Amino acid sequence: MYDAFEKTVTSLPMPRMSSDSDSDDSDDDSSLGLVLDRSTASSTASMEPLERLEALQRVNADLGKKLVEAERTLQRKLSDHESELEEMEARLEEAKSELSAAKREEKELRNKERSNQTQIVALESEIAKVQKTLDNSRTMYNSLQKQYQEQLRACFLDLLYPMY
Repeated sequence: MYDAFEKTVTSLPMPRMSSDSDSDDSDDDSSLGLVLDRSTASSTASMEPLERLEALQRVNADLGKKLVEAERTLQRKLSDHESELEEMEARLEEAKSELSAAKREEKELRNKERSNQTQIVALESEIAKVQKTLDNSRTMYNSLQKQYQEQLRACFLDLLYPMY
């Protein structure tokens, strides 16, 4: 009979003092062997089978409610993450599109720059030719001006001092 009673009663070990009496940490809970964090679940061992069944059904129903709530929370978080992922993918596609447009624009600008550089070189060459022509024209003008002055002086001297 004592064995049957012992099987139905749940027991916990009693807190024990450390056998080392030299220790100054006598206030330390771990040295006392105390269990600090224990869930409060009532034992069904001492209940009648019908009461036990009802208690287990209540626990099962509570666990079912917690499961449903956990699944709802999981689905909500999953939905939030999927929405965030879709938003990030859309932003990524937009960034890729902008990058592609920027690369296209850069290529067009490089082509325009190359074309403008070619035009600048051609215009500089034309300016050099025109400048050379201008220099030649000035030299010729000065030469003609000098010849004219000399002829004018010669005519003036002929008028002043005719040679008969």
